[in-house]
Parts: sequence; C-alpha cells; structure tokens
Amino acid sequence: MPVTRSSAIPLVFVDIEGAFYPSPSGSYWNEDEAGWCRDIVRELLALEVRPSSVAIITFYKEQQRLLSQYAARRGVALHTVDSVQGREMDIVIVLTSRTDVTPTSGAPKG
Repeated sequence: MPVTRSSAIPLVFVDIEGAFYPSPSGSYWNEDEAGWCRDIVRELLALEVRPSSVAIITFYKEQQRLLSQYAARRGVALHTVDSVQGREMDIVIVLTSRTDVTPTSGAPKG
C-alpha cells in the first residue's frame, strides 16, 4: 500500500487498492477502504488518542452507512463531506471510496 507523507504538514495519503461498488441510490461504498479505516481508528485508540479527537469523513452516504455502527461503538465522529463544514477535529480520516478517475457530470451523489 503506497503511503505519501509530508514533512511540512501533518498529512498522509494512503492508496488503498480495492473495488468500489455503487448502491441503488447512486452512492458508493468500498469495503477495503472501510477495513483500513477501522484498523487506523483501532490503532489511534490503542495509542490513547481520545475518540472525540478523531473524525471520519466520507464523500458517500453508503460508505457512511457501512461504518456507522463501528464509529458509534468507538465514540468517533462520522460525517459526510457536506455535513461536516465548519467543524474542527484534531485527526481526520477522509475516505474517497471511489478509485476511478472517470469524469462525471455534476457533483457526486451522496
């Protein structure tokens, strides 16, 4: 799994290989990405990072649904991009879910 780190900004990009799937509503989910996210949250909490300091943000409601019970049990915030505007968190995990770069018309469907 390729990891890109920045020394100037506390930021890490991780390329997750895996398939994404559309839901009937037009949203998307990616189980491999969700599994990676669970692993990272588990590691952060094991390092005694407060759950209230961690947030998971996803572009798609279907990915949010996939992680909702897990996040709730751990006390970690879980939001879609459009519902998190204006909030601040110490550690943010952003899930893009889709792995293609095919242009689409308009904004992604939630």
